[in-house]
Amino acid sequence: MGRPRRAAAQKPAGHYALTSATRVQKVSATPVRKQRKKKSQSEEDAMSLDTAVAGPSRKSRKKKDHSEEDAMSLDTVPAGPSGRQHKGKGRSEGDTMGTDMPPQPKKDRKGKGRSEDNPAPVGADTQASAPVYDPSPEPLDPAALALDLKNSYEGKLPLPAPRPERQTRWRQPATNPIERFEDTPKGWNHDEPDLDPNDLESQITRCHERISDNIMIHQFQFKLQELLRKQTYRNEMMALEPPGLSWPVVQRLKSLRGMLEWLGSKGDEYESAANVAGLIEAYQSGKLKCNAGLVTYWSHGVQLCEPRPFRWDECDLLSAEHDGQKGFWVEGLHGPGVNQQRLQWLTHEDLTVAARFTGNMNMCLKLHDLPGRLSRCTELSFIDDTGASIMQINRSDLMQLLSMNVDNQGNLPPNPTILGVSNLSFANGHASFFTCVRLEVNMWDPVTNTWLSPIWHPVPVVLYDDIFGPPELRLNGPWPRHRMYTASAPGQDCQTYFSDQHPTNMNVPTASVLDMNKSYPNPPLLSTPDWWVL
Repeated sequence: MGRPRRAAAQKPAGHYALTSATRVQKVSATPVRKQRKKKSQSEEDAMSLDTAVAGPSRKSRKKKDHSEEDAMSLDTVPAGPSGRQHKGKGRSEGDTMGTDMPPQPKKDRKGKGRSEDNPAPVGADTQASAPVYDPSPEPLDPAALALDLKNSYEGKLPLPAPRPERQTRWRQPATNPIERFEDTPKGWNHDEPDLDPNDLESQITRCHERISDNIMIHQFQFKLQELLRKQTYRNEMMALEPPGLSWPVVQRLKSLRGMLEWLGSKGDEYESAANVAGLIEAYQSGKLKCNAGLVTYWSHGVQLCEPRPFRWDECDLLSAEHDGQKGFWVEGLHGPGVNQQRLQWLTHEDLTVAARFTGNMNMCLKLHDLPGRLSRCTELSFIDDTGASIMQINRSDLMQLLSMNVDNQGNLPPNPTILGVSNLSFANGHASFFTCVRLEVNMWDPVTNTWLSPIWHPVPVVLYDDIFGPPELRLNGPWPRHRMYTASAPGQDCQTYFSDQHPTNMNVPTASVLDMNKSYPNPPLLSTPDWWVL
């Protein structure tokens, strides 16, 4: 499958990435410039509002030199029609992937780029423009953190938004039940938005009510059977543990015991077994609970803090203090039970064979920067997988990343911070365990020669062990959808569009009603390609 290009925008320019390598056309930048000249009054008003937030006026922006423009990022203004894209940001001419990233100009208090060639003017008016948003976090106070680690944040997080009220309830006489969707009342559906999906007792009670309403009875009879099976399984699992433990804790204990067995069979390379054993004891005794939104840090079986919200800067500091390359663990980062990974779908855009494949997108990964030394990055091809709850790469990818960052004396950099072990289940029902590490991600746009983000985003990444076998497909995980807008269009191209622009400004094809009602294409009838023959 060829490497996909990013889709060019016909409206405000932005970063684009496709997840299919088929039928991508270049679009000239000329229509973009013409369109900007034809902005409506409402768009001009929106631009003026963005200017008040983001900094100087458009006229003053045109007079900026490249060093100042390069320090300004698309992230410094709200995403939308006012988003700007600057060429050459974050990379000098001739740089290639896998080289040291050039340091960004230092930012003054306004967020503008300053360098020796571009000093702040003497006597400049510090109130000339509004401050620009700086995505860098506030510096962490180690002394304050050390004191705060003793505080527990259990019960201190904001409560989730209340669930909506129950939908309108329709009833039908038993002598005249409704059995087809076409006959249901307008607005009727089988969802229960007012109920917690994990509250099986309430869900079962509601199913009985729905069956008594005599509308789509078969729908709720099937749902009731599923719920009763889940309830039986849950009761059996709860009976195996000490009384008083919650269902999330019981789920977590099962995962931890599986991890301990897996570590024993694979060899505890990153010295995680002591942490797993300590967690099992803490959960069983009731000292530790599963708290949504809170984590605890562990090192060689010792709990380092009370439950607290997760922050990457805190994780980095504690990792550095406790030799995070081995024996370090972040508990609660991925929830109590098994996480879903790798859902697949079928498409038939391959012009050689009717084969199963998924769309690719390129992303860049790097290690955490060392003091006084920037890490080199590498660009890898990932499967766009909406079912992946975490990014996945091969262990050989990490080894390549480490070898790329050897210093002048030939020393390898430290391994990335170990975040623990993740329990993942796949579309075929198989579940397995993976070592989870901390890496940093960004996307490079070769069309505009810019980075998607001015900062690298730390993300958890699981490692597939391909040392003694072929590599697996890499999965992009949720980060692209956390960072960008997505869009798709009806038709046969099966493409997903990613952009830092709002979907209304993305270059997404428009399909007619006729196109939308076409039947799904059949696989092409093609002969076996030569490369399939041994």
